[in-house]
Amino acid sequence: MKNKKITELFIVLITIFLLLNQTESYTETNISLINKTNLIASDPIKITSDQDFIDLGFSGSGTKEDPYIIENYEINGTASEDGIHIAHTTKYFIIRGCKIRGAYQGIGIDNVTFSTAQIINNYCYLNSKNAIDLYETGGHLIKNNTVIENKMGVRFDRCDNLTIVGNTLYKNRGCGLVSFNSNYLNITGNMFLYSDYRGITCETTNNSIIYENLFQFNDEYGVEFTSRCNDNVVYHNDFLDNNLDTSVVAGTPQGNDKASTGENTWYDVTLLEGNYWADWSGEGTYQIDGVAGCCDLYPLSAFISGLEPVEPEETEELEETEETEESKLLLLPGFLTLVALVSVAVYRKRK
Repeated sequence: MKNKKITELFIVLITIFLLLNQTESYTETNISLINKTNLIASDPIKITSDQDFIDLGFSGSGTKEDPYIIENYEINGTASEDGIHIAHTTKYFIIRGCKIRGAYQGIGIDNVTFSTAQIINNYCYLNSKNAIDLYETGGHLIKNNTVIENKMGVRFDRCDNLTIVGNTLYKNRGCGLVSFNSNYLNITGNMFLYSDYRGITCETTNNSIIYENLFQFNDEYGVEFTSRCNDNVVYHNDFLDNNLDTSVVAGTPQGNDKASTGENTWYDVTLLEGNYWADWSGEGTYQIDGVAGCCDLYPLSAFISGLEPVEPEETEELEETEETEESKLLLLPGFLTLVALVSVAVYRKRK
């Protein structure tokens, strides 16, 4: 009889183990928006010269005369260095399909030749500083990346002519995107969700376009321009349920413009179309917060970006599954110990 009970207990433990494996599969499906199959485990990658691409064994084609691709790496970083850091290079390169977690910055690009970098389809999460950071460079493409729970999502400083398209920036602890001293940016078709501060903050940023993005569930403004931003255009974006922080006065607009000259435009002057604001009354203009005194002269009555609005329960599920994976890893050693003890008991009983 005792043997039977021990056997039944052992079967229950094996069943729990199988369910844990099933939970892992479910978690992987929900927390990652890239294909994780065949990822190559790697230490952080640091490149500070063109020769480093060769010495580290990267192959082409990254466009123009077959330069280099850094592709399909899984990097569990350290808080002291970037997951992938590239600086002072002149060759064209693509960073694609990589998963980077727990680094100082997920991807850091510094002083590389104009228009040589493409950052595509990467997944950066739980990095202690920024998911993607560019400094003193420009002309690059940042496309279809997913950045979750970093200090900042994407950050630029002294970078012109960047194209930022199709990225998902979710639950970052600062802003989804921050731009300093950067001009002629094209920010199109991105989703800025659940930032602890603002969806986008622009500081000393000029002549840029913010077009067909979704700003939703950010604690503060969807878009904010500081006092040194001019000649930027914001149109065909969707602003839903921003300014969620309890310290924000109820009824505060979802955009903020502090430019002293009031030269940013929150609508398209040719189409005479602005943005969709979920809190617009349906009549007149939509007032933008801030000393610039701007307004959207042509607010839209219907959703316009073409991006799918996010339901709160879906994003909460994403956070919970991440926690589930961490909890499972903590419990696994105890579970294996229990299995070992049961196995010993069965062995002694048989003797």
